[in-house]
Amino acid sequence: MKFTKIRFLLFCLIVISVSILPITKPIFSKFKDIENTTYFFYSNDFVNDINANVIRSGNSFIISCDASLASKVKNSLCDILGESVRIRNYTNQTLNAIMQNYQNKIIKQEVIDNIEIFYCYDSSLERCVYFSNSKINVQIAVKDNEINIGYPLILNGY
Repeated sequence: MKFTKIRFLLFCLIVISVSILPITKPIFSKFKDIENTTYFFYSNDFVNDINANVIRSGNSFIISCDASLASKVKNSLCDILGESVRIRNYTNQTLNAIMQNYQNKIIKQEVIDNIEIFYCYDSSLERCVYFSNSKINVQIAVKDNEINIGYPLILNGY
């Protein structure tokens, strides 16, 4: 009888713990066009049963998925090192919304091989890297019909 009560109490604690775990959205979820958007997460670990593409990159993994699955995939990962979003066939409205979001936060801008690259700092995001003695935690690359945005940097290429 005592063992059954302990098991029931343990079960209740697990249910409560799972129900109050934080559910986090992808950082770039506000810039989404479900049909033309792919999310990338960089993690040291992943769960085998996620509905995403997984590529081993050194000691870490690059996990890519459609925008419709980004929240589910992000919440299944334990140790996220960064994330990116790739928007294909974007509209000028999408580009303007992205640039307005980071307009006052652009640290540096350059063009390399016809790719316009913006290095930004957003104080609402925790992680950062240093670039030219400045904090950077959002990188934006615009090329042809594609925009890549990465936190803290774009790690999947652009």
